[in-house]
Amino acid sequence: MRVRATAAVCRCGESSARVHGRYIRRRRDVAGGGLGVVVELGVRRFRCEN
Repeated sequence: MRVRATAAVCRCGESSARVHGRYIRRRRDVAGGGLGVVVELGVRRFRCEN
């Protein structure tokens, strides 16, 4: 799954397109049948311009 938004709304209500950083989050679990599942998310952090 991928979101291609170019901006995000800050807590103050203003929109920001300035990317502050990126990181990867991984979640692992064991699904039914003993097979492992890994969910990997690429996360972008935006910086508020205010």
